[in-house]
Amino acid sequence: MESGYSEAKRKLLQKCLRGEMELHPRAKIPRLPPGELAPISHAQEQIWMHAQLAPELPLYNEPFTIQHSGPLDVVALERSFNEILRRHEAWRTTFKVVEGHALQQVHDRLVISLPVTDLRSLTPNRREAAAIAIATAETSVPLDLSELPLFRVRLIRLDDEDYRLYLTLSHIIFDGVAIYGVFLPELVALYKDFSAGKPSSLPELPFQYSDYASWERRTFTPEALLKNVQYWREQLNGPFPEIYLPTDRPIARSKTFLGSRYPFKLNRSLTASLRHYCRNNGLSLFHALLAGFAALLYRYSGEERIPIGGVTVGRNLPGTELLLGYFMNTVIFPADLSGNPNFRILASRARDWTIDALDHDRIPIEHLLRELRVQPDPGRYAGLQALFSLEAPMPEIDPAWGITQMDVDTGATKYDLYLELDERSDEVLARFHYNTDLFERSTIERMLGHFQQLMESAVESPDARIAELSIMSAEERRQVVGEWNQTGEDYPRVLTIQEAFEQQVERTPQASALIHAGKRWSYEQLNGDANRLGGWLIQQGIGQDCR
Repeated sequence: MESGYSEAKRKLLQKCLRGEMELHPRAKIPRLPPGELAPISHAQEQIWMHAQLAPELPLYNEPFTIQHSGPLDVVALERSFNEILRRHEAWRTTFKVVEGHALQQVHDRLVISLPVTDLRSLTPNRREAAAIAIATAETSVPLDLSELPLFRVRLIRLDDEDYRLYLTLSHIIFDGVAIYGVFLPELVALYKDFSAGKPSSLPELPFQYSDYASWERRTFTPEALLKNVQYWREQLNGPFPEIYLPTDRPIARSKTFLGSRYPFKLNRSLTASLRHYCRNNGLSLFHALLAGFAALLYRYSGEERIPIGGVTVGRNLPGTELLLGYFMNTVIFPADLSGNPNFRILASRARDWTIDALDHDRIPIEHLLRELRVQPDPGRYAGLQALFSLEAPMPEIDPAWGITQMDVDTGATKYDLYLELDERSDEVLARFHYNTDLFERSTIERMLGHFQQLMESAVESPDARIAELSIMSAEERRQVVGEWNQTGEDYPRVLTIQEAFEQQVERTPQASALIHAGKRWSYEQLNGDANRLGGWLIQQGIGQDCR
């Protein structure tokens, strides 16, 4: 192992990843006077600014599906949802610009109704698709941040005891912890109370999201962030590629943000093997999967230093773990694959990147980029091409309830490529978010195969170097080595090989001409290298027919 981190610090890391750290244990959040406008938080600022680039697209619409099996008391469910709205100001908030500053306005009251869309008249094999079509149509319409509510909700009945509650939420009012750790547990608890004719058993909240945002803005000072700025300046010093993903089409100057998601599950045997490997090597599943994603990007790009975006939960203050709202902060994992390490070493490095990032995540990403004088592509989220996250396991809830993000697609994305995973007790759910202007769906499907095969190879042979790990399935290897090597083709005999190659350079200068040991040469690069080598040989007096 390369890492010098202690067991105590590793345990601290686990608490950070679960959002259980208290970095301000004595801080007290004062309540704002009723009706007072509050600033948006630093976490919200990144979303607010990026959303202005494409207001006509559902760029920050996030769909969730709450599943319920068994008899359902719709009145109790509606009452439960409205009690959550009463408890959490963040979900009855709108946003406005005042004198050039984005502010949030909390509304005193918001009540919704839950009419049931009943699909039982359809044949059973058509109901699921019909429900998803209804939900997709609703999630594909942008939410106006200046108007209540910043969500849409629809209850659909598929069978006598099979219901779906489809939610479309603006990302500016929630994050993963809010949905999995606050909303769903509260909804289940309140439904249990109300359906039994009892009052709410939930305690009142100590403060609200707008109170937190106001406190954060008051306590945020450049002096307090000096240590974090210095750390990131050192970590991100030197050559980091801005663009490193091999895409199906060139990256356009003006992005459309058209996108899709490719949902999948890690196969159970791989998940079990990864967990066993992590237990035996002092790692978390997060470290192993991040290392695998970095290895995949290395194999695709040949780059040894790759900036990979990630998120931290940002709930470092006691009481924030109880709130709905958006707290996450974007961080950069400076993935270092120099020396073509083996997977054992790379996973250890990934643990170190994670610990260090969590130890210096108090600086908002937009402030960090300003301090580093970085001007990222405004069309790319935080200037990053690839992002990675793993949602911590959900708390235990009544098994009659479930939640998924796997079924509804907005048709938009703010990322070039984002691997998002959810750890469950018995499996890992995942999805690739990708820009459809850059990638074909078949490419993402192949990428998934490469990722899973690479992870399997890494667990089986953790001491093998990354460039030596197999990423192709047996079928793909047969296709590449066998079918695609049947390349015999007639060509104009009037051309020499060199002339034919020069013509190909003219036709496709940026296409891949050669890939070896994880490094890629375009036709233009290979032609330039060949010309330089030819010039050097001539200078040495070596010409035609020399042996």
